[in-house]
Amino acid sequence: MPHTTEFLEALEANGYDFYAGVPCSLLKGVIRRFDEEPRWGYVSAVREDSALGMAAVSYTHLTL
Repeated sequence: MPHTTEFLEALEANGYDFYAGVPCSLLKGVIRRFDEEPRWGYVSAVREDSALGMAAVSYTHLTL
């Protein structure tokens, strides 16, 4: 889990605050933290296109 913490700290330090994705065993540590800590703003999707759509709407909403 130390790599998960370092990874998430780097994302946060660079201003990332919304995440959408499909559960993946390669990122299980990261996704577990997303699920445990709502502050990360993670939305789990059942399909990749849904995750991309949510991310696009979030980005558009924040930049307009």
